[in-house]
Amino acid sequence: MSCCGMCRRGRFSTRSRPRRKSIPLRSPLTGGHSPWRHRSRGSTTLVKLWDVATWTLVRSFFGYEDWTNPCNRYVWSVAFSPDGKLLAAGSDDGTITLWNVAAGTHQPRLVDEQDVFSVAFSPGGKTLASAWDTIHVWDVATGARLRILAGHEDPVTSIAFSPDGKTLASGSRDVTIRLWDMATGARLHILTGHMGDSVRCVAFSPDGSILASGAGDWTIMLWDPR
Repeated sequence: MSCCGMCRRGRFSTRSRPRRKSIPLRSPLTGGHSPWRHRSRGSTTLVKLWDVATWTLVRSFFGYEDWTNPCNRYVWSVAFSPDGKLLAAGSDDGTITLWNVAAGTHQPRLVDEQDVFSVAFSPGGKTLASAWDTIHVWDVATGARLRILAGHEDPVTSIAFSPDGKTLASGSRDVTIRLWDMATGARLHILTGHMGDSVRCVAFSPDGSILASGAGDWTIMLWDPR
C-alpha cells in the first residue's frame, strides 16, 4: 500500500512508506536508502517531499525519537492544505500529524483513536477530515474534533470534499459511496452500483458537477452528486 499527494501549486509531491510487499526493485523516486533502513528507534522516516521539476528529495519528515511514541508506524494517507503550507499525514497508530512544509515542524498530533486510512482538507483549509471506521472532522487551527460521521457498515477507504466545501464524499469497503452535508453532518445520499469489492477512491470534478469513484471491481463510475 502506498499513497501520495500533490501540492495544489504543483511544486511538491509526497510519498509515504508502502507495505514491504509493494516495494518495486527500482523506484522512480529514491531517497538514497532503503525505506526500511530507518525503522529503528530515533530515525523512523514518515514522509518524503519531492520537487516535481527536478524529482529531487527536498525534505524527509520524521517521527518521534522514542519508538514507543505515536506516528512511528505506517502512513496510509497524505494531503496538502489548499495553500500548500501544511501537510497532513494519517497513520495506522490512530494519529494525524500536521507538518509545516517550509519549516519541517509539526503541530500537536490529532488523536483519531482509529487507523487513519484517508485524510482530506476542505477547500478553505480550515477543516480536515479523516476516516477509517468512522469519519472525523477537525478544526485545523485548534485541533478540536468538530463532528463524527457514522453510517458505513465497513471501514472508509477514501474521502473527498466538494469544491465548495459543502459536501463530503466517502467510499467504503461496504461498496457504497455516501454524501454528507458538512453544515449539519447529515447523510445526503447513498450511492450504490459497484460490485464485489471496496470503493477505493472518490474525487469531485473541479466544478463539483461530477463525482468519480473507483473500486476493486475494476470499474470507474461517474455520478451526479446533486
